[in-house]
Amino acid sequence: MTAARTTRTTSTSGTTGRRTTSASTALGAALLSAAVAVSASRARTNASGDLDPTVYGVGVAAALVLLYGFGARALVRDPDVLAAAAPWPLALGSLAAGLVVAVGLDGGTATAYVAGAVVLALGAASYALVPSAPPAVAAVAGAFVVYVQGFEDSFSDATLNTSLVPIALAVVVFVVPVTAVAWVLPPARTTVAVVVGAGAVATYTGVVALVAFTRQFQRVDLDAGDGLVPVSHADDVYLTLALAAVLMAGWTVLGHLTDSAGFRVLVVAMAVTLLPVALAALAVDHPTTLALAAGVLGAVVLVVTGVRARTARSGD
Repeated sequence: MTAARTTRTTSTSGTTGRRTTSASTALGAALLSAAVAVSASRARTNASGDLDPTVYGVGVAAALVLLYGFGARALVRDPDVLAAAAPWPLALGSLAAGLVVAVGLDGGTATAYVAGAVVLALGAASYALVPSAPPAVAAVAGAFVVYVQGFEDSFSDATLNTSLVPIALAVVVFVVPVTAVAWVLPPARTTVAVVVGAGAVATYTGVVALVAFTRQFQRVDLDAGDGLVPVSHADDVYLTLALAAVLMAGWTVLGHLTDSAGFRVLVVAMAVTLLPVALAALAVDHPTTLALAAGVLGAVVLVVTGVRARTARSGD
């Protein structure tokens, strides 16, 4: 009994120690990241726009310190300690390295591609060293920067200003493959999928809300007699709603497979934020029917689920 008590005490002490290490390294990494952010925001604020070497140097130094984890394997023998100490500094160091590279390149045409590729490469290498969620999210952030720049280079401003279709499709084209890749990375499976899902919710809600806002001003101008004809984005909004429904269905399945609350939060967030702004964008003055339809459908799902759960319990 004494031996068992000793084993439990040692296990608890080890768990507490790993948590302390993880929390403290995350705090230290956050402060170093703040130094990088300050450096990046002030390195070119002089009148000439030239790089201030002292301010920029602080950011470079902080980024290098964050990347110390690449040398940690040679210094730390215990894999549990390495897993607790390295992920956050490596993840934030990957992002910091991309940021200082972007500042150093001074907004050239290839800046986003180069900086994003740096973050992607360092994030992937960090994940290979310490398989965990933070480096994977950093790698996805780098891929996202490259993806967004490629998207902007592929479509003209005129196209993006008159249609939501490219953006609506681009979100799905990014979210689905990233989620699929994350699925084969168990340490990062849920976190990566939820992070990119949150980005999808924010993007869909944001662009549709912008349409609703713009439409409202067009209506005001029309009422004022300016003779403007409001641009209709109805088909684009319907497509966005359809794609959002596909994502919600996928998150529902993933929530079932992983039992993660994060996917359920995504489903709720998409539904309660996107539908109201979509109705505003579609200029639906009296959405009683649509609200009733959503309510009835939700009630049916709850009733069916409750009956199924009760039947399963009775069978037990």
